[in-house]
Amino acid sequence: GINAEYGVRAMNISATKDTSEKSVGTFIVKVDNGARLLCYVIWSLILPTMFGCLFVALYFHFPDVTKTHCRNWQWFPSMSSTIGNNAPEKYIWRIGIALYSFPRILLDILTYFQLRWFHLLKRQTKPSSLFSTMNVATLLTGTLQNLSLYALSFVSSNDHYATHETASISFAIFSILHMAIFVPTYYTARSPKNLKFMKYRIGLAMLHVILFLVGLYLFVRHNRYCEPGMYSLFSLCEWLAVLSNVFFHGMCTWEFEGIEMSLKFVGKKQEEGKSS
Repeated sequence: GINAEYGVRAMNISATKDTSEKSVGTFIVKVDNGARLLCYVIWSLILPTMFGCLFVALYFHFPDVTKTHCRNWQWFPSMSSTIGNNAPEKYIWRIGIALYSFPRILLDILTYFQLRWFHLLKRQTKPSSLFSTMNVATLLTGTLQNLSLYALSFVSSNDHYATHETASISFAIFSILHMAIFVPTYYTARSPKNLKFMKYRIGLAMLHVILFLVGLYLFVRHNRYCEPGMYSLFSLCEWLAVLSNVFFHGMCTWEFEGIEMSLKFVGKKQEEGKSS
């Protein structure tokens, strides 16, 4: 079994054997500031993957990744053309996302429990039904956002356009929904003195929505008029929107400072009256 506990201590990692119960091979692994360390791991995986793919695409495959059905001048590639059309970019992206996936899912789960814990400390009683619903919705939209990312990453537009398009739209929608639900949930959970980073969360969420709407307008205009450079402007908005999403989730690096993660691995319990 795995159990999570939270506390505030100095940064360290330790492993101890638990002798408080009748079990075989029971160990507790504690990582102080563990949630913050997990955020650093996520940053170190997604940002190099993104910029690595973009650099390789621009340097080696510029004509191909900036090509559109309009056959006119473009100067910047979309994410889909960057990560899905050429090697080694598509393999760099898929390996990076594969490594990123488990820490990202783990962060969503930890965030759910941490927000619940913060809310308990604030109220000194069980969470309200409204907060519990919002917290579950935060976890659900975050999970669906991640599943959409995996789908658009491993099914390129060349492999199956309809699937890739659906996954891309789903990712955009669930990203906005997740931000819209997370902000009030976090605000409800934390005490006022712990909300100093909330303004950055709100600013990044607003920036993400603006970039999404501007990008949507540019995409529609590109398809209707085929103007030179218009698709590149859409692509730039797309990359900036994804970056705003990354930084929004990266705020956990500061918000979860001092949070301890504990994993308790419990072996098979001994039966009463029997020796090991």
